[in-house]
Amino acid sequence: MDIIAFCNRIYKVIDEKTETISTVVLDEGTKDFAQYQNLIGQRKSLIDLKQEIKDLLKNYDPEEFVS
Repeated sequence: MDIIAFCNRIYKVIDEKTETISTVVLDEGTKDFAQYQNLIGQRKSLIDLKQEIKDLLKNYDPEEFVS
């Protein structure tokens, strides 16, 4: 599996987890404000991670990749 395919699979996992958190917050609700903050923090972290991976891939050079 090349690095691009690997990252695409990671994107899919991040998107699924982000969607799950959104569903919990919007549809099911949270038991308290602390849980809400925690879930929103997790969602933001996942979105930031996805963007960081995209930014790294912009400068991706296969010659520099060490497995």
